[in-house]
Amino acid sequence: MFTYRYSQPNEYHFSLDSIEAPLSISNWNAKNGIEAARVLDLCAGCGVMGFEYFYRNRRLQEIQFLEIQKDYLPHFNHNKKLVIEDFLRTKQFAQISTPTFDFQNLNYKEIAQRTDWSGYFDLILCNPPYFRPGQGKASPSEFKNRCRFYIDASFLQLLEAILISLHIKGSAFLLLRPLDNHGYDVHQELSQFIAGRASYESIGNIRGTDLIRIFKTR
Repeated sequence: MFTYRYSQPNEYHFSLDSIEAPLSISNWNAKNGIEAARVLDLCAGCGVMGFEYFYRNRRLQEIQFLEIQKDYLPHFNHNKKLVIEDFLRTKQFAQISTPTFDFQNLNYKEIAQRTDWSGYFDLILCNPPYFRPGQGKASPSEFKNRCRFYIDASFLQLLEAILISLHIKGSAFLLLRPLDNHGYDVHQELSQFIAGRASYESIGNIRGTDLIRIFKTR
């Protein structure tokens, strides 16, 4: 199966959320007649969510993969090679050009400095960390902790990055894990932060994690 050929660090493996969410998003967009040309995979890791979405939407022009941990880069490059080879082997229309797949080694709070990305992306995919500092059990591995915890930037800074880079007619899809047992109402936090700038709706649930669509209202 194509989706299990991805290279990934031995230290931290992607979950099935990153496989199932792009399928749900692709189906939702198809049902609602939505097409995207420019995509951002935020907190991209080795690129699984973006590549999975592209696997089902071959007319995309560009996917930018933003990831703070450079350790993912060799795995991303391996996966990119697989995806492009598969695309060139199976594409049905000669006029479809190979999309741009770029790995951006950035903290998402730095998106505010990318003026070329302001309101740029038609579609944003995001499977972010889920724990706040002090929640859950920390690992001896700094790499693994950065995958699971908001360490380098906060949840609210993630939302701000989404709002800055999302096109006025675009959609951002975010996996939002409930944190009620840690005393956080993540839906209330999301709603209050984006109020007056964007709205959100739940479009499904992926293995106990809410799949949220954020869209701008002004």
